[in-house]
Amino acid sequence: SLADKCKRHMLQSVNLIDSQEDGDTERESLMQAYMDDEKRTEQ
Repeated sequence: SLADKCKRHMLQSVNLIDSQEDGDTERESLMQAYMDDEKRTEQ
């Protein structure tokens, strides 16, 4: 689905950021923000 593609793209982007700096918590917060955004757009 489109959401899955977006999610994969998001994770890939974050992984790129991750390789430059150690940011597990950053990835978590980004994913959380993304998921919250998903919920808002679905409504």
